[in-house]
Amino acid sequence: MEKSLEQDFAIAYYDQRGLNQRVKKIAQNKITYDQYSRDIIALGSAFKEKYRADLYLMGHSAGRKMVLHTLQYYPKVSSFIGGAILLNTPITTGHSPERWSHYRTLYLKNLTEKKIESDSNSDYWQETYDWITEIDSITTPEDARRWNDYADAAFAPTERKITAGMVFRVIFSCPYNPIKYLNRKDNERVDDLLWEDGKKLSTFDDLNLINAPVLLLTGRYDDVGSPEENQQAHERIPNSSLTILPEAGHESFLDQPELFHEAVLQFVSEN
Repeated sequence: MEKSLEQDFAIAYYDQRGLNQRVKKIAQNKITYDQYSRDIIALGSAFKEKYRADLYLMGHSAGRKMVLHTLQYYPKVSSFIGGAILLNTPITTGHSPERWSHYRTLYLKNLTEKKIESDSNSDYWQETYDWITEIDSITTPEDARRWNDYADAAFAPTERKITAGMVFRVIFSCPYNPIKYLNRKDNERVDDLLWEDGKKLSTFDDLNLINAPVLLLTGRYDDVGSPEENQQAHERIPNSSLTILPEAGHESFLDQPELFHEAVLQFVSEN
């Protein structure tokens, strides 16, 4: 991407404890969202003290939980943070009943209504709408597979050509070690520990505790961090704004980079 946030901001990439290390070398009881929040605050405080600059947190997809947890449950000690940018953020998780009983069905209903009005293949989308309206909740693996098929048919991300230069940049300029990252054995263990810890955390309940300004940004065709979930989060976070990129999916910063860049710059300039 020719125009990127690195041209306007100094960006520090946070690789949380436990990743790209052998789990036996770390304390597994510290692979928790509480510990990650304390780590973020400690790192942020050090950056703030050294550079005397405005500091913003940014999290994409699952990374949003660390940002939200920090702002929700450590509002006083994180008050030096100027704001947060949550990209393509699912508020619910895989073990949240409301994801399957409400938000995913609502997403598909809204999407198919739009498709029926504008798409030449209206019979297909009418069939989709009739199906999701009839079941009204995703309760079986077959329902989930069929839902995924319909959601995938709604939007095709722009194909991105991978060049030799991109490969070399990943190998030699990546903020983490890509070779270690490809050995997913240890990282999957971290994922499992966070999955269990995440079961104890609320989703929407404590969003009103956030004091910092928050930008929620997602794509209209994001079936992971759907506009419907982000709208609900926007209504519950006191000082928040919501931007939905019209022709973007779960990687909105790649699908519509110019609009993404513009939205982030506007949010930072206003806060």
